[in-house]
Amino acid sequence: MSGNDLMTIVVLVICLLGELMLGVCIGMNLKMRREVIEIMSELGDALNAISVQLAKAKDEILAKISALEGQIGTIPADAQANLDAVKAIAQALDDVVPDVPA
Repeated sequence: MSGNDLMTIVVLVICLLGELMLGVCIGMNLKMRREVIEIMSELGDALNAISVQLAKAKDEILAKISALEGQIGTIPADAQANLDAVKAIAQALDDVVPDVPA
């Protein structure tokens, strides 16, 4: 076997190893992409559930505030301050998830 034949074999082996490594990298990339897509889907589902829960909490808080305001005629300043604080909390909850334009 001549030096050129040995060199040709070495080059072919290196090329085959390079192609094998490239195939493994592409396979890993595709697997990682599928995993990222799955994680993003699960995250979207979780965010939707939290959004629904926050909307429900906001509605319940605002209904309670409204009911309390309806039961009370003129309220003392300290009670009004407490009511205003609860309204601010309700607004802060509302602001957590931006409203979807109608």
